[in-house]
Amino acid sequence: IWLKDYLQLDGLAYKFVPILTPSKSSNGRPKSVLDLGRIDTETMYNNVKKWDWRNSNGDIYVDVETRKNGITFRNSLIRLAEAFIKEGNKEKAEEILDLSIEKMPIKRYGHFGLVLGYPDAYYQIGNKEKAKNVANTLVDIFQDRIEFYSGLDNYGVSQHYDDIEGTLMMYNNIVATVDENDKEFAEELKKGYIASIRSLEGVIE
Repeated sequence: IWLKDYLQLDGLAYKFVPILTPSKSSNGRPKSVLDLGRIDTETMYNNVKKWDWRNSNGDIYVDVETRKNGITFRNSLIRLAEAFIKEGNKEKAEEILDLSIEKMPIKRYGHFGLVLGYPDAYYQIGNKEKAKNVANTLVDIFQDRIEFYSGLDNYGVSQHYDDIEGTLMMYNNIVATVDENDKEFAEELKKGYIASIRSLEGVIE
């Protein structure tokens, strides 16, 4: 309904505001539910800084439901960081990116598609080292998955085919992002990517 055109993301919830922010893209297609609304960076920043994370990054078991709930937190934080980048506020963008990774360690919270934008965001604020760290973390995860897939029989491949395809697409995304920003590091990643592809020869067609 038309109310979707007047939303403002203030943290984990939206506020209804008298400011038009179209819920459809320029091509007329509805935006993803993860991309609705405008962001008032200072308002959202102040709200985010009040979040009580408790032991979210402690020595605990992060179950499936917790990982699902983490999607909202992760998405809100990356959107806020990207909004700060657009405003040229690199310091606060970096603070929010760091907060997201610190409180929700990548390997433990999963849903890696939501983290694919982190290397590019770090590159945009000029922090190559943090971009490389996130890229390496994701590549390690993807390589571990591919190693598992490479040992599957035909039935196993058929059961995991979508996961295999998705992993390769995310892996390729990271390599492409790095290639646009750091050619030397990209060459290193490309070698690992090609080796991973070769390990799947005979497993998938």
